[in-house]
Amino acid sequence: MRIIHTPSIVQNGIEKFVASLFKNEPQRKHISTYLTGLMLSDNKTIIGITDVMVNASDQSALNRFLTQVDWYHDEMNKKRIEWLQQFDDTYTLYFTLSWFLLTLTNAGWSTIITNH
Repeated sequence: MRIIHTPSIVQNGIEKFVASLFKNEPQRKHISTYLTGLMLSDNKTIIGITDVMVNASDQSALNRFLTQVDWYHDEMNKKRIEWLQQFDDTYTLYFTLSWFLLTLTNAGWSTIITNH
């Protein structure tokens, strides 16, 4: 499977809720690539994600982004809660994204990368 672009639900969620937590457009592109890959790629490693994403940066750029960027865990958790509160009904995707963002706030990116 090859992924041509980031799904609109991921892109809209990033733009609406977490774009302000990233300093520039390349960082926002990396986070959308990473989230899309985690949801849609069979191989959830950095190499696996960049292999299926047609417009992804190379794996070393994504890896640097995930391991060297400062993350604002409290702000990310606040955005996660704001996002969840907009829904009257919950679906599997909401729980998946919520779990993912909660894991980020508790463990940080490097722990998640190490565990996958």
